[in-house]
Amino acid sequence: DPDRRVQTSRDVRNELEEVLRDLDSGASSDSQGERRHLLPVERGIFSSIYVRTRRPVDELRSAIGQFYTGSPFVRLVDQPPKLKDVNHTNLCLMSVTEGAPGRAIVFSALDNLVKGAAGQAIQNMNVALGFDEAEGLG
Repeated sequence: DPDRRVQTSRDVRNELEEVLRDLDSGASSDSQGERRHLLPVERGIFSSIYVRTRRPVDELRSAIGQFYTGSPFVRLVDQPPKLKDVNHTNLCLMSVTEGAPGRAIVFSALDNLVKGAAGQAIQNMNVALGFDEAEGLG
């Protein structure tokens, strides 16, 4: 039912926005941020996003998982992702783990040569022309 999908999508988006508001309200300027790691690799981006939260980490993990449900290229995984797991793919793998008390760490990995501008261009063209979003991006 299309109306149910739209409503469910709105519910998930509202829940994620609420979680993010709580993250913002519990944070100071030096308590959260994104760190991209410079590694001796040919391709890929590995990021660590540190946040302070008043909510349980499982709730943040659940909200992120629900937000990306149905997305063919974003997957929430149990362990911090490895660049080798996304090499030569259009995937973005993410994990959420508990940091120090009241903090969470979101890790992400993607292949910037596929998931970057070239992969996004193919994905957008597919959507614009009515093809399956994942066509040609296996």
